[in-house]
Amino acid sequence: MSPESPKKTGREWLAEYDEEILVLGKDDEYDEALVGACTRFGMGPVALYDKAKVLEILERDMEDDDDPEEAAIEWFEYNIIGAWVGDFTPAFVEFRPRVGEGEGSG
Repeated sequence: MSPESPKKTGREWLAEYDEEILVLGKDDEYDEALVGACTRFGMGPVALYDKAKVLEILERDMEDDDDPEEAAIEWFEYNIIGAWVGDFTPAFVEFRPRVGEGEGSG
């Protein structure tokens, strides 16, 4: 079930993995934040995104805001996390810091 070619875009890889998986965005703007797919007991796989990377992308998109970081967090919480679209809604991971790394390191 795992696609083989690492040269595919994130969307192409997910479509091969399972065509019902939902992805973020209209194009490939969140592909750099795509970690892979995750599975849960009794449910189909979902796209798994790095939350910190998604926030970085949103901050870049909102660089003209007075506070791009705050605007990105608000957008993420309301429009992404707050948008349940069914069992194939993407999931977001927050990586714990490794031993010896500072807070927020991924």
